[in-house]
Amino acid sequence: MNIFKKLNCELAKLPETEKIKLLISYAEKSLDYSLFAAKYYAEFGLRLTEKFDNNEKKTATLLLAHCNRILSIIHSKLQQFDIALEYAYKAEESYLKVDETSGLAYSYNNIGSIFLALNDFEKALHFHHKALTINKKNNCQKEVADSYNNIGNVYLHLSDYKNSLKYHEISLNIRKGIPDKIGLASSYNNLAILFMFKNLFGEALKNYQKAHEIFSDLGKNQQFVTVLNNIGKCYLKLEKYDESLQYFKQALLLSKELEMVSLQLSVTKSLSNYYRKIGNDSMQIEYLNEIILLKDKIFQEDKKNQILELQFKHRIEKKEKEAEIFKLKNIELKSALEKLQKSYEELKESQEDVIALETKNSALAMAVTANHELNQPLMIIQGNIELLQILLKNKIDKKIEKYFGNIESSVERMGRILQKFANANDISIQKYQENIDMVIFE
Repeated sequence: MNIFKKLNCELAKLPETEKIKLLISYAEKSLDYSLFAAKYYAEFGLRLTEKFDNNEKKTATLLLAHCNRILSIIHSKLQQFDIALEYAYKAEESYLKVDETSGLAYSYNNIGSIFLALNDFEKALHFHHKALTINKKNNCQKEVADSYNNIGNVYLHLSDYKNSLKYHEISLNIRKGIPDKIGLASSYNNLAILFMFKNLFGEALKNYQKAHEIFSDLGKNQQFVTVLNNIGKCYLKLEKYDESLQYFKQALLLSKELEMVSLQLSVTKSLSNYYRKIGNDSMQIEYLNEIILLKDKIFQEDKKNQILELQFKHRIEKKEKEAEIFKLKNIELKSALEKLQKSYEELKESQEDVIALETKNSALAMAVTANHELNQPLMIIQGNIELLQILLKNKIDKKIEKYFGNIESSVERMGRILQKFANANDISIQKYQENIDMVIFE
């Protein structure tokens, strides 16, 4: 569980493309030791890829193809061949879209292997030959050798030992000339199986031992255990019981060390058969009981993995739903914010209108007040001027008459202004000086 949490932390730091590439890498590395983990990584990558909106369509299509290819391999290993074939065809379709020939050849080899498992040998040969043609064209020697090896395996299942030997030897000769130790060991292993089918146990043993030598250099792994078990079987066929038991025990010890229950089961079956062959019934029964326990352990592990897988799917679906809800909430929030912004703008406009109206009303009220308050003093001024003119009637010269005229003119002007205040219906604001506005009554 901690591994998956650690992965999620790693993914959170990466851009979308790199997330998917990392998941594909983890899935490929998990194929040999945990199909459950490989399936989890590949399906996670597939989900991200299907939602991946990338302008580089080729990148997105290639990532989709890789995820489907890995899922096809996983379901083949789980012997769910119909599902495996669906994923394989999806991978082929994606590789064709972007003209990725190396990936296409890999898909054809994969499809050929699925049809071999389904005992449809004609289709298996057809797809392996299609892969061979592409690999030859691309001059990919390792992949060419793989295709020859696959074709040799199909002929072996057809019991066509002549053609099987022919293609396996071609594959072996290519692998001898390239740096592909695992492939070379695989060729020796497949030739050994072929000789076992032909009951040529001496030849089979020679090839198994060559494979064993290579795997010894590569370190302890699944293939090494398988070769040890096969050498034990070969010695058993040759009735060399001490050597046979020695290799079976090595294989069992290493399978336990690697904690690979399926390998333990395979080696335990070989030991049960060994003790049956030498007539040791008690030891045979002991290993038969061990076989029952191992089968139950595998069954329990499968159930546990199924439960874990369902839990992970539930968690992922829950997270996806939460993400969708969060997305919807964000959309709703955005809409609400837009509405709020619009309301704010409308309120702001309304406030400006109210302020403008209050300003106008205040100015008009001031005008009415000014008209009322100033009109009476003005009338007194005008009346007093008239009285002065009467009293000074015979003493007014032209200079004093001019002064009286100026006063009367100003009084009349003030009267007109006050009348304008009294009749004003609206105002406007004009700039008078910098930072000073002037009210214009209309």
